[in-house]
Amino acid sequence: MTSPATPPGRYDAPRSLPARSVRIATVVAAVLGLVVAYLLYTRASMRGASGSLVSYAASSPAFVDVRFEVRRPAGRAAVCAVRALAPDGTEVGTADVPVPATTSRTLQVSYRLATRTRAATAEVQGCAVRDTRP
Repeated sequence: MTSPATPPGRYDAPRSLPARSVRIATVVAAVLGLVVAYLLYTRASMRGASGSLVSYAASSPAFVDVRFEVRRPAGRAAVCAVRALAPDGTEVGTADVPVPATTSRTLQVSYRLATRTRAATAEVQGCAVRDTRP
């Protein structure tokens, strides 16, 4: 089936946008999309907190010294769950470590975690921003 032909002289020829206009619109849309994606990413990353293990030393059966880095919004306090594991993988110590508010987004925290037996490893399970409003 073919499309019906238009009567000659009755309609203008179909117009297309100049190639330059299409390229400019595409670039503007791409830049705008990147700006929106960046803003959403930074906004989402500023809400939460994250922690990563820097080092640990299990020099005693009674405790393990843990050092970890916390990322959270500047000026906000956080709390991080830290745990120690025995060689067989059982949990031998755990604590919720408070992280004070500072002007910096990152902070290294040292904490001595009490254990029931000698720990083989330690880990930061996760961190969360604390609501300090009254």
